[in-house]
Formats: sequence, structure tokens, C-alpha cells
Amino acid sequence: MPLVAMLRGITPREAVPVADILMDAGFYFLAVTINSPAWESSLGKIKARHSAAVLLGAGTVLSANEVTRVQAAGGQAVISPNTQAAVMERNKNMG
Repeated sequence: MPLVAMLRGITPREAVPVADILMDAGFYFLAVTINSPAWESSLGKIKARHSAAVLLGAGTVLSANEVTRVQAAGGQAVISPNTQAAVMERNKNMG
């Protein structure tokens, strides 16, 4: 299992430079917490820059709606601090 670099509180302006450093250091699983400012924009910017080289996700996902938003923003994985059946089911259906 790879290490996950959790990007908590990161802004869209910081997202790409931080992702560049982490990718250069060997991290390829990055997750932006959804309590970060404009997290969807940060996901999109990282995805645009690193595309197929990154496994991109979001952390602190608490609802099925948030799972859908993660996927729409380009995320491929979710990390949730609890086990809500609706979140797990939606995540499973993401593919």
C-alpha cells in the first residue's frame, strides 16, 4: 500500500508547486482534504499537471454527495474518517 500525502489546508495557488515536490520525492498518491479552501480547484490543477502519473483523491469525505463532487473534480479515491454506509456505497460505485 502506498503512502498517501494528505494536503490539508492547501490553496489552489499552492497545489501544483506542492504536488510537484511530492511527486519528485516519490509520492504518487495525493489527497486534498475537502475542508481546504477551494479544494475542487486544487484537485483539478493537480490532475491537469500530473494526469496519469498521480493517484488523486480527497480526504475528510463525510457524505455521498461529497464523493460525487470528488469524482467530478478529477479525484479517483476518497478517504473518510468514519464508516457511513452511503459514503462507502457511493465510493464503491465510482469504479
